[in-house]
Amino acid sequence: MTISATADDLIGPKVIAQLVWFAVKEVYILLPHHVGGDVNRIGDIAVRDKHIAQRKVIDCFTQMTLHSGEVPLNCSLARLARIDPLLLSPVRHRGAEAQAALAVIRARRVFVRVRTMLINAARGMTKSFGERLRKCGAGQVGPALAAELNPKIRVAVAPLLAEIEALNQRIAAYDRQIEQLAKEHYPEVARLQQVKGVGTLIALTFVLTVDDPNRFQRSRDVGCYMGLQPGRRNSGKSEPQLHISKEGDRYMRSLLVQGAHYILGPFGIDCDLRRWGLKMSERGGKKAKKRAVVAVARKLAVLLHKLWVSGEAYDPLRNSRQLIARAA
Repeated sequence: MTISATADDLIGPKVIAQLVWFAVKEVYILLPHHVGGDVNRIGDIAVRDKHIAQRKVIDCFTQMTLHSGEVPLNCSLARLARIDPLLLSPVRHRGAEAQAALAVIRARRVFVRVRTMLINAARGMTKSFGERLRKCGAGQVGPALAAELNPKIRVAVAPLLAEIEALNQRIAAYDRQIEQLAKEHYPEVARLQQVKGVGTLIALTFVLTVDDPNRFQRSRDVGCYMGLQPGRRNSGKSEPQLHISKEGDRYMRSLLVQGAHYILGPFGIDCDLRRWGLKMSERGGKKAKKRAVVAVARKLAVLLHKLWVSGEAYDPLRNSRQLIARAA
């Protein structure tokens, strides 16, 4: 296929992307669990994805244009047209052991979601009869709560409460299994638990999700990897802040947000993260608290990665002490 274009046509990445779209037939990404974990069997089973190559071409063309201020040379355009392998990033595969441990966490998550649905259903049914279940934590919900209800609604609600009690036992068994996994196979989890608000579940999920801490050149890149980095769309002097990307593992992102809620909540200890988040939430606006929680979650991910890589002891007020020392 021959494509002719003038110099004026080569002024933007979209034109190049359109040209490359016809040249790109298939880009394969190997899924290791489809081939029994054997990464060498690249040609056996794969998944097609054309958008990765197109996005990579646009980014590469934009970077070359920004750095040089000119349209790339013919040799660069030729490399773009034939999809040079150097433009594509390698796909990292999680090990079988880490994948099995992560499956335990995901199975626990399913039970927690089902328990929440059953509790909401039981409370909604009793409320429709003008009654309420006694307030208690999710782990204390059981058939004993039905003893205080009207016999007419007790028949419908008691089986739900019995299932919730059974789910509590299964969730507790998963919690013990997660504690055992962290203690026996992932000693770095104890290092991350130095941060108050980060328990075994958050620390182990973070370790299994990142897998290799050296894959990131900077700890700040972890916030982007977790999908907690806000997008930007600069136009002249206008620099509006967009929503976070929400890329990456959704459950890991929700756990980081839970940790941020604890740090900013009434039970959080005094630390640099808490001070910074509370100061941000005081700026005003209806969404100031939500933005502060997401920002603290992003900083929490960066902090956990830094502790993991450096191996240092966690000092909750390290930045504050440095500021006081400089002022003195």
